[in-house]
Amino acid sequence: MFLNKSTKFYFLLILAMSMQFTLAAQEEECDLACKYKKLQDLKSDEVKRSNTPSYQDRDALISNTAEVQRWLNEITEWKLYYDGEPLNQNETEMKVGSVRGDKDGFKITDFELYVDGTQAFKIKEISARDYDFNGFLNSRPKSFNEFLDAISGNVSLETLYAAWTAKLDQKVLGIELGEDIFNEFSSDPDTAPIFDTGLFDSVSYTFKQEPSLSEIFVEAIMDFGQAAQLQIDFRFNSPTKKELNDYYEEYSIGSNDYWNNIKNFCYVDYDEYLSDAEEEIPYSVFVGDFLVCSVLYAEEEESWEEISKLYSSMQYLPVENFSLTFSLAWSPEVWDAASVASGGAIDAGIFAANTFLATKMSKFELVALLDGLGIPYEYKGLFEDLLYDYYSDFYSEAKKFVSFPRGLAFSVEVLEPINPEILIQLEDNPMLFFNILNKIRFEIKANPRFKNL
Repeated sequence: MFLNKSTKFYFLLILAMSMQFTLAAQEEECDLACKYKKLQDLKSDEVKRSNTPSYQDRDALISNTAEVQRWLNEITEWKLYYDGEPLNQNETEMKVGSVRGDKDGFKITDFELYVDGTQAFKIKEISARDYDFNGFLNSRPKSFNEFLDAISGNVSLETLYAAWTAKLDQKVLGIELGEDIFNEFSSDPDTAPIFDTGLFDSVSYTFKQEPSLSEIFVEAIMDFGQAAQLQIDFRFNSPTKKELNDYYEEYSIGSNDYWNNIKNFCYVDYDEYLSDAEEEIPYSVFVGDFLVCSVLYAEEEESWEEISKLYSSMQYLPVENFSLTFSLAWSPEVWDAASVASGGAIDAGIFAANTFLATKMSKFELVALLDGLGIPYEYKGLFEDLLYDYYSDFYSEAKKFVSFPRGLAFSVEVLEPINPEILIQLEDNPMLFFNILNKIRFEIKANPRFKNL
């Protein structure tokens, strides 16, 4: 079908659109609130931007409707000539309603993509904001090489620390398929039941990072028209500058090797690009082609081996305590559609679970049930106490879920720092496993609530 043939093209096109830079900045339209903010920024420049002084003299990257629309027109007109051949033979057109921005964020509204005159999809809002006013989030790089340094991790320690500890949010709200494509899926017997649930009426994504004195909270939400919602929450201790410096010194060694290979694989010199093309191709298309090339390189098997080697050999940032929550919620319509699609298997599973949870087992009954797990006899008593404590905690939530299945949330929290040496010694001394378990708490919650975006 229409979307199946062009999914990669759409992704690469949006990627190229979102990363254009070094074109001449035009004066943005600015209302009274905007002008007031600029005045406040000037008054408090030294205070707010002391962490990232190298960005004080920069212009904003995404800030002007006419400029962004020009980029879109150029990369769609030229079709992103990666390696001399168009990525897609279809006629494409991208439009934006309005664009506003400064060095600390931007907002794009009413983005639309058309292919051969048919609207593929539209997005109500694409935005990002740094509430700590560091100046790097939407800063225009001074050169292509500076951009390459940034994406390969070769930036100052001050910038790295600011990025890890800043209050940030990103939003992509109201992603909707074009009417013709939506109707095509809605009328297809194979996909109509899914589309009737409202899952794809409007899809949105939000991300936020909120630091405090002792920890950093990160939340990411993927919402499917309030018919289903996936949410991930993560809390961890704030890294020190020394920890970040040690981590990125090691990371940059492997990262530089990886990006050097990309530079050998892709055009990174505009003059050479024009010479080989034998045409006056706009700079925005050159940038877009590099991004497309780097994505295609990442799909190569050799690239995956490089990335795997890079991350497997690294020592990660020390995390003394953290918590992770993964939750998925859904509407009655989604549950009913899944039940029908399973051919009754889901309903049978719920019926069996109801029977199993009719009465709470005693510790003796749970131990008898677990006899077949092969737990060594000398550790069985310790495991029995631990497992029954968890069973007691989970039982009430399991009862709620089977009675009204509308979602599940799983949480794990590290209460105290875990000595990495213990993980190495586990094989020789399994009793150390209890040292780890005593410092970790697991939770399961039934039917988490939807969050408004």
